[in-house]
Amino acid sequence: MVEPPERVTRGSVAGSRVRCVWRYRTTVARHTAPPRPFRRDTPPSPPPDRRVASPGRLGPVSDDYIRLVPTDPDWQPRPAAAAAAVAYVAGLFAGPGDTVEQVRQVFYDRVTLIDAGVHTERIACPRCAGDIGMDWLGDLVRENGMSFDRLDVAVPCCGATVELNTLHYEDPIGFARFEVSAMNAVRAGYELDTTELARVAELLGHPVAQILARY
Repeated sequence: MVEPPERVTRGSVAGSRVRCVWRYRTTVARHTAPPRPFRRDTPPSPPPDRRVASPGRLGPVSDDYIRLVPTDPDWQPRPAAAAAAVAYVAGLFAGPGDTVEQVRQVFYDRVTLIDAGVHTERIACPRCAGDIGMDWLGDLVRENGMSFDRLDVAVPCCGATVELNTLHYEDPIGFARFEVSAMNAVRAGYELDTTELARVAELLGHPVAQILARY
């Protein structure tokens, strides 16, 4: 299902349909060793099949998203290019046995956090390699909402001023003024491969990053 474009403006709740889930941690590493590389030894599994819960029983409540954002936080495509990218992504989940609940585009008035939901578990500083607690990022979101006028912040580990999009996130997140998202998509190869990402970038006119999120 292809949804019409949505525009989130300064006066609205940024990303009213975009939910952010933080796992708060209280520890902050005191070491200065190089950051541990973030590696995924095996590709992520496709989302589990969703089944309707029987009366009186709780069923699955999580939603999975493939979120595609421009690599430049301030960049936005033309509406026609955005629509072409949405149609292309929807077509990737139109094969036999493939499904997708909805594919939609969102234009944000301000640079907005495009998070990974429960997949966001670890952040490391690009300056000192220290771990940064998830509660620190949660505090920023509570103070600013999901949108930011500027991305440079002082990190708690070493006090350096860095941009939020340069921090090392264990599972990628992004900051953007535009995204294309596919909700609860199912196919043999769940996430978009390099060729498919390159095609989305070609349609939009700008390189894109892929964020896998669960809420």
